[in-house]
Amino acid sequence: MAGLPGRGKSWLARHLAAAHARRPGARPLVVVETDRIRLELTGGRPLHTPGENAAVHAEARRRLAAAIAAGAHAVIDATSLASAHRAQLRRLADRSGARTLLAWCELEDAVAARRFALRRGRLDAADVSTADEAVAERMAAAVERPRRALHVRPSSARAAVRTLAADLAGLQEAEEALL
Repeated sequence: MAGLPGRGKSWLARHLAAAHARRPGARPLVVVETDRIRLELTGGRPLHTPGENAAVHAEARRRLAAAIAAGAHAVIDATSLASAHRAQLRRLADRSGARTLLAWCELEDAVAARRFALRRGRLDAADVSTADEAVAERMAAAVERPRRALHVRPSSARAAVRTLAADLAGLQEAEEALL
């Protein structure tokens, strides 16, 4: 999952994990959340500095590699705005023999602003992100939009969950047929 803060990455990851878990015989699906990692590494006081970001993403890659090595499906819930960052994740998956799919989450700035207001009030307990409008604006200047991705907007989010869950199910069935 990739995209600017407040665009629905965590929602999509949570709903994909829930849909996948309902499938009988489904292999575990691990969601690696950079927002949660950031809170863990900073003791709940994130600054969103370049050094902090590097540490968060290094730990996310470590957790992603561990999940894949354990035989789980894995989703990384991160902004992944730079093509170099996405390439690092693809190389990690390639070395592990894992297949990748990029879901790029998009949303109008006005809707994202309403989500940031919910964050300030902590009205969504599942949303642990501390990114606000200022962080999103700073990050927007560095966005390198992917050429190939599943583009997810709020109007298509539920369909994207179904598509991604079916893709995971099909992948697992193909892998089991080879055993």
